[in-house]
Amino acid sequence: MELSFVNNKPYRGGDLYLSKLGKNLDFSHEKIKRIIPLKELSKNYKDLSELALIFNHEVVETESGIWRWKRNNFINWISDYCGVYTPSGPDSESEGKYAYGSHCTEFRASISLNVLVGDLHRGMFSMEEWIKYNMQIGYSLSGFYDIFAQHEAYEYGLEGSIEPKYEDRYTETVIDYMIKKHSGKVLKL
Repeated sequence: MELSFVNNKPYRGGDLYLSKLGKNLDFSHEKIKRIIPLKELSKNYKDLSELALIFNHEVVETESGIWRWKRNNFINWISDYCGVYTPSGPDSESEGKYAYGSHCTEFRASISLNVLVGDLHRGMFSMEEWIKYNMQIGYSLSGFYDIFAQHEAYEYGLEGSIEPKYEDRYTETVIDYMIKKHSGKVLKL
């Protein structure tokens, strides 16, 4: 559905956007039932309770009973609904290898997590920033495990990570690596 625009700005009626036909578009988030205390989190997810401390990020239980990282509504809004521009390279050889400005970008409808993983591998941002982003968009803890506990830290070329010794079990996941690297610290991201 397309949004209504008044004076070139999206029109908001209460907490809802309106379509061109005047229908309400609900962008509200699932309600938080409670914040999970670290002690309780530690009983079920010891490693994620350590990450919660390192990344200074709370875990919540939603009304449907799902445990997830507490969503940052601003980051989540940008991630889900804002178009982005991505570098596309210089328009001509005279601009050199690297060029900047609107003439060097391509519009992408929204942020693609798959493209961001590629950007992570190209060194556009750190693993710590990628983890914090996934926390801020409110990933469920089980989904978070899918991303960060099913890959070797070594696959990402993380400095000081342990090369896998076995093919059938993990040597050092990204979560293990972050705990090893930042234990006792609180990151400011």
